[in-house]
Amino acid sequence: MNKSKLSNVVRLDEHIKSPGFTDRTKCGYLLKHCRELASSTLIAALPDVMDRLDDALFDLANRSTNNKEQGVYFETMREVRVKRASIETEFRRFFKESVRSTIERLAGSGSGSSLSGTSSADLGLVNENDFEETLAVTDMVRKIRTSCKQVLYALERRIAELLAVDELKPEDNPFGPEAMCNAFKDACGQIDANVEVRLIILKLFDRHVGTEAEKLYADINDYLVSQGI
Repeated sequence: MNKSKLSNVVRLDEHIKSPGFTDRTKCGYLLKHCRELASSTLIAALPDVMDRLDDALFDLANRSTNNKEQGVYFETMREVRVKRASIETEFRRFFKESVRSTIERLAGSGSGSSLSGTSSADLGLVNENDFEETLAVTDMVRKIRTSCKQVLYALERRIAELLAVDELKPEDNPFGPEAMCNAFKDACGQIDANVEVRLIILKLFDRHVGTEAEKLYADINDYLVSQGI
């Protein structure tokens, strides 16, 4: 991790050591900084994803076999360009809201019980295209968990300590890959595109942001270690 970046964060947090800070307040403060660190890192990586998406759509348009298909790709490319800033803003909002709601749920429950279960009735409401996107997100999450196994385990232990829960299940980690992948999928929901294009978008996110995940989790761990967690 960049040493100057870490030292700046540590200096910023010096006042949490003052007597006026309770343990609960300190934990909330640290978690908030972890959320800001994570969201800023992910947002910084998005421009590369969006640039490559533009290139991919242009390439698909050029390789199209008919005018209608070509028109679809060019129109999607135009829409992505117009909505690019909005996608980045919504991604940050969805991610931060996911982190906040997960922390509040875990802090309120006092345990790491997961809400990830989905009933058969819920599954019946998912159309085929949504199901394909869900499978793509599930695959991204699996790959990130595999490549980041050690740093995620360390982070889950530290988050459990901060939230005073006995055990934090991987899927309940507020900064876990589920949060980032689903936030991006939801942010891109404003793009009116077919499922093929949506899967391309998710694949690009997987390729160019998913690879940053290990460094991100290492940075959060380093930050918490610097604060004695």
